[in-house]
Formats: sequence, C-alpha cells, structure tokens
Amino acid sequence: MAKQDRYSAAVHEAGHVVVAWVLGLKTRKVTVGTGGDDTAGAAEIAASTRLLLVDRIAICSAGADAQRMLDAPIHDFGAIMDMNEIRELVEGYPDDEGEALRYEGYRRSKEPLE
Repeated sequence: MAKQDRYSAAVHEAGHVVVAWVLGLKTRKVTVGTGGDDTAGAAEIAASTRLLLVDRIAICSAGADAQRMLDAPIHDFGAIMDMNEIRELVEGYPDDEGEALRYEGYRRSKEPLE
C-alpha cells in the first residue's frame, strides 16, 4: 500500500505544480512521504497573491483534480486541507458569488491538467 500512497501523493502534488506552472509560478521543491507518512506531500510554490482569485482557487483544486483524472486514490486529509484553503479564499463573498468563484477555479484547474 505504501507504493500506492506515494503515487497518490505524487499525483496530488504534481497537479498543484502543473497548474501553478501554467499560471507563471515557480516551484522550488516537491516532497512526497513527508514526516514518514506515505500519504503526505508538499509543494513549495511561489506566492500566488498576484494572481486572480479564481487562479489561486485553481491551484488549490488541482491536487484532487489530478488524482481523480489519473484514478489515484484520494486521501481525505490533503483534499480537506485544499478545500479549507479555498473556503478561506472566498470567505466574505456572498454565498452565490463564492460558489461561482469556486466553480470557475475548478474549471480552470482542469484545463491545464487535461
């Protein structure tokens, strides 16, 4: 199972990196199996604060999107962390506007991954 977990974590982090790269951000480092946990990973991507909000959402969404596209099992913790970050990005927007921003971000994530 450890090999499958590392594969899933690698796909997840690669999703973030691919979308960030398409949006012009550099990645310093990607790790998989952090802290001895084969399901954990991290990508050190340059700050995205200059990007449009939907592009920042796209980067957050890209990890789980890549896993779904490549049938790599999704571990809840990573997806939950990304979803929490998206929730924080749209916090303060009216519900319908926040939902529209999330939807557009999800759509933007899928284009470069496909």
